[in-house]
Amino acid sequence: MKKYSILIALLINIMQVNAQVVSTLTASPSFINPLGITADVSGYLYVADYQKIKKINSSTGAISILAGANSVGSNNGTGTAASFNTVEGITYDSLGNLYVADHYNNMIRKVVISSGVVTTVAGSTTSGLVNGVGTAAKFNGPIAVACDGKGNLFVTDGYNNVIRKIVLSNGAVSTLAGSSTAGSMNGTGTAAQFNTPDGITCDGNGNLYVTEKFNHQIRKIEISTGVVTTFAGSLSNDASIDGIGTSAGFINPYGICYDGKGSLYVADDSSNQVRKIDISTGNVTTIAGSTTPGNVNGLGTAARFKQPYAIICDIHGDLFITDNGNYEVRKITGLPTSIENIFLSNNEIKLFPNPTNGLFNLSISQFDNLKMYSIEVYNTIGDCVRRQNAASANCQIDLRSLENGIYNISVISNEGMVNKRVIITK
Repeated sequence: MKKYSILIALLINIMQVNAQVVSTLTASPSFINPLGITADVSGYLYVADYQKIKKINSSTGAISILAGANSVGSNNGTGTAASFNTVEGITYDSLGNLYVADHYNNMIRKVVISSGVVTTVAGSTTSGLVNGVGTAAKFNGPIAVACDGKGNLFVTDGYNNVIRKIVLSNGAVSTLAGSSTAGSMNGTGTAAQFNTPDGITCDGNGNLYVTEKFNHQIRKIEISTGVVTTFAGSLSNDASIDGIGTSAGFINPYGICYDGKGSLYVADDSSNQVRKIDISTGNVTTIAGSTTPGNVNGLGTAARFKQPYAIICDIHGDLFITDNGNYEVRKITGLPTSIENIFLSNNEIKLFPNPTNGLFNLSISQFDNLKMYSIEVYNTIGDCVRRQNAASANCQIDLRSLENGIYNISVISNEGMVNKRVIITK
């Protein structure tokens, strides 16, 4: 079954081109050291800020403390009774939980959003490079985390120069790729080399994308095989250069996120810019900021950032960035919207009821032209949360186990792919 991105003829008539508008969501002195950021399906952001996890209403900018104390520690507990030692990466699992890279504790922590309860998933305060289960495993300066929607968590283990995998059901930790020797070698598994891997994201199609600040590159990892390749940027291009693949240049890229629609966004720290990468072509462009640091809102490259660190795409398709040097969270709107309600060779795809309680129907008007198709369901941070094949014009999809929110539905056939959205309300 062959995938096509979207019929090109339809793109000409339907795709909207919008200007990217940069604004400030939360201003200094709301944060001490804003690093990682993630979003849930209910319109809230979560920021790893020094020793605390802060919750932000993305509409109003109102901030509250979800977990973490004023002092350094490694205590499990509820809310401010729990303690961290410099939280960096943070991700949302679509099931109501956050996972946090507790950098100097060398641990991966879990935070239940509804209660603020913090527990340790893996690692201990003793650094090392040891695979094992739970606290028997060892990390050395974990930086970022990403879920794959299949019950696995992936960690950039920064000072070990490796990518680790955690099976969340049992806490088993293994090394997916990289070795303790820093380098920039492509290869399979431990034959590959990284140099302080930083940000990480999953595209829902079995691939991870990793930023490397010292190699100035974006690396791609096939999860099933551990094969590592260089996706964009190169060691020789330590500069902000738009281009294709390794002809492009980054300066210390940190955060990276997938938008669920075929694009990666990168917080390019030392270039003070936000970059976009088209996954299908590898084309790198600059959408906001310039190499001149500052704190200016505005359109596209007229805006100014100061060391943007992490980045996330929310349920509305907007980007949020921790602007570390300005101690703020910035917002980018006006990105191209997803394409909905379009036709494939005169085949109409319908989802109903929409909104739904999680149980809904999908209908294709002219199934005889397709014979078979597949359905992929993505949450707003790009995790594939459900896949199924269909062999009839009508099928039922059950997402009642998922939280309320907006989900992207991809219907894929030999004739192409249609993206639609469904809203779950219970």
